[in-house]
Amino acid sequence: MIKSESYKKGVVISTFLNVFTKGIGFLNTLIIAFYFGANTGTDIYFYILAVAALITSTINGIDYLVLVPQSMKLRQQKSEQEAQTFINFFIYTYIAIGLLLALAGTAAPVFFYTLFSKYDVNLLNHNHSLLYLGSLIILFQLINNLLSAVLTSYKFFTASIISGLINSVFSILFTVFFHSQLGLLGTMLGIVIGYAVNFLMLLYILKRYQKWNFLAVKLMRDKLVWKNIGLMQVNILPVWLRNYFTIFFLTGMGAGVITAVNLAQMLAALPEIFILTQVASVVGIKFSELAAKNDTEQTNILLINILRTLFLIIIPIALVMAIANKEVIALAFQRGSFSTNSITITAFCFFYFSLLLPAKVFDVLFTRLFTSFQLYGISTLFAVIAHTIITTVLYFLTTHFQLQGYFIALLIGYYLILPLTSFIIINYKIATVKIAVIITDTILLIIIAAIVYLLANYLFGLLGAINAIIKIIILTFVVFVPFIVIANWLLDLKYQRQLVTSFLNKIFNLNLV
Repeated sequence: MIKSESYKKGVVISTFLNVFTKGIGFLNTLIIAFYFGANTGTDIYFYILAVAALITSTINGIDYLVLVPQSMKLRQQKSEQEAQTFINFFIYTYIAIGLLLALAGTAAPVFFYTLFSKYDVNLLNHNHSLLYLGSLIILFQLINNLLSAVLTSYKFFTASIISGLINSVFSILFTVFFHSQLGLLGTMLGIVIGYAVNFLMLLYILKRYQKWNFLAVKLMRDKLVWKNIGLMQVNILPVWLRNYFTIFFLTGMGAGVITAVNLAQMLAALPEIFILTQVASVVGIKFSELAAKNDTEQTNILLINILRTLFLIIIPIALVMAIANKEVIALAFQRGSFSTNSITITAFCFFYFSLLLPAKVFDVLFTRLFTSFQLYGISTLFAVIAHTIITTVLYFLTTHFQLQGYFIALLIGYYLILPLTSFIIINYKIATVKIAVIITDTILLIIIAAIVYLLANYLFGLLGAINAIIKIIILTFVVFVPFIVIANWLLDLKYQRQLVTSFLNKIFNLNLV
């Protein structure tokens, strides 16, 4: 299973394996909610993971956007050895940065974590053991993300997924067997051990299958690469500030809020993780190949077809989730130590995260497109402007309207500001991409979604107090059937019909064997 794969096979295998792996990961979240509920303890747990992600995402943001495209360019234009030497420099750099951050978090954990939150010092002191382990998570997460990105560039699409599966399994085992003795400390310990195992496994795959020479390293002096890294960091800064303000404000909204937001976000992100992110990672590599050939015509065809396909899948899923928000949250979490009050606030967050889901298609695909064509300068300029506006809106709306203001700011940013800036960049730098087609498709799909939402929401209310699972199944048909039928009537879905036909034929042939 761990081997280099073709793009088509990579999409299919890695997507299905990703569904299973992320499902196991979400099971871990369910287990945590069951044993520990939503309280200050779980708030600290999710807060530590959020801080780790905040720090590592800032650094790992250059992995797919700068390092992987550059290493692929070196492999194609120079040699494999040059590419390995280039990546090795950043492997050791990441390890050094991770060790410094882990040391800082271990030497003064309470001070380190108070920098990111409104939490009382006494609360952090009471959970100092979790803070120590959180510092180790930062180290392993940083280097593991880079190694996974490198393996993806070699078409090892399933390697990083299996790595995530190992991490989830360790977390689940430690939670189930040690929750009464260690509490959340056992869960955190399982995560750390899982990350350590992942690190060793990723190193082994590189050594075993790519004959990686980890001793081939030298100082990276390419000024253009450093310039691109700097531009991407400037690009990431407003996003970092937005995420920082989010964590900071959420930690001051009362016990259980940050847990509710994290649980809702994890559940709402499942379609994004299962489908969007995995497909985008594979398509992103294809974008890089087309960019290397300067084949903008095929890029236009690929972009439009992928956008339509993902929207046809993601929008109906988002509608079902938004309409049945209370039922979905109750089915997922209403058991064990998870209270009714926690259900209410989590469902509120889940509704808004569901509405955000379709907009992520634009964000993820356009980011991959711009980096593949190395449009760092102009994309960074517009991204900084866009994210600065979003961060400013988020700051003021969250300050005055609390949690609802936070979600409204995200909706404004992802549905208006980011798409607008992306269209400007494409129109200026990749003129062969038919922006008019994309805009027309998007408007039509939003109109269809609005009509289907109003109809489905009304019919869902008529179902009354019948079994929640049955209600959601009925709602799924009520949403998907009219949405696909109307979309097929208004849009050119020849590519999508051929894709479905090909998939069904392969399934049928497999059944014959």
